[in-house]
Amino acid sequence: MTALVSHYSLAPVNMLQLVAAFTLLFATTLLWHKPRFRGLSLLLVLEAVLMLFNFSEETGMWRQQYLITPVFSLCTGPAFYLFIQHLVFNQAWQARALVHFLPALLALPFTANTQSVLALGSVSLLAYGIAAYFLLTRYHRGVQAMESDPASLQLAWLVKIMLAFALLGINDIVRLNSQPFVEYTARNLWYLLHLSGVFATFVTTIFLALRQPALFDQLNYFETCVQDTVTAESDSALEKQLFEQIDHAVKQQALFKIPRLSLQDLANTTGLLVRDISSAINKGSGKNFSDYINGLRVDYVKTTLSQTSEQRGNLLDLALMAGFNSKTAFNNAFKNQSGLTPSQYLQTLDTGSD
Repeated sequence: MTALVSHYSLAPVNMLQLVAAFTLLFATTLLWHKPRFRGLSLLLVLEAVLMLFNFSEETGMWRQQYLITPVFSLCTGPAFYLFIQHLVFNQAWQARALVHFLPALLALPFTANTQSVLALGSVSLLAYGIAAYFLLTRYHRGVQAMESDPASLQLAWLVKIMLAFALLGINDIVRLNSQPFVEYTARNLWYLLHLSGVFATFVTTIFLALRQPALFDQLNYFETCVQDTVTAESDSALEKQLFEQIDHAVKQQALFKIPRLSLQDLANTTGLLVRDISSAINKGSGKNFSDYINGLRVDYVKTTLSQTSEQRGNLLDLALMAGFNSKTAFNNAFKNQSGLTPSQYLQTLDTGSD
């Protein structure tokens, strides 16, 4: 190893490239057995290969006919988009997805015009980033519409990761275009800090992906059946009558107390179609499924608290009894439904009883 470092004069950034490449490849082995995260595995492999090509080009270890690394700027956007797509739709791999990488292949003979290829790569990354963001928006809309406890299924962390990558991308564009005007040592330090940020963001992505407890599996169904029905015109009197039947069943059987109750669970219990229940709740209550169920849970907690003071010391137990699966979910729903935190609501009860 000492001879290798001496012969090729490895700089700290080159050592980081090697560490990052092999770390990402190792993480791929941890994620590959999860079909939902194979899109992320592709992204990790792509970034690892980029690190190795960067290492090769900077150390001269491998003589290349073409400059390879600029074309990766045209690969990162598609890879990130496919990662999000496979995550939210749980789709099997399809050969037609390879068309996203065709611009990178076509750009390979023109990498001598590095700045032009990188500029196209920046445009590609922006376009695919926007498309990926809208995919996440659709996913969160589906979770809100079909799950009573959407918090555990949401991918808010991924939105933050996308923002981090966007900031790193902007930084890299500025760095590349500033190279002719920046002193050599400062330029190398800037590159090292940028690469460290990229590596840290990928490691964070891997960690959060492995910690993701569950994912929403019915986005396709929501978009093809439920959403189309909700947005279509229908008989308002019939919708109101159907909602009254659903509302009566949910309250009479205390179905809202079932933790993680989903629209599909309610359909199984009532014998109605998911799309009919969704449409009736949306138009009958003016709320989506999540807000409707959590509203009933909050009402149950408030009614119980107003009837007895014994439960006030066991507020979390009462929340769990109402169907909430965590203190955070309870607090957020209570504030959203009543405009007060649970503690503030208790104070109003105590003030009223004085």
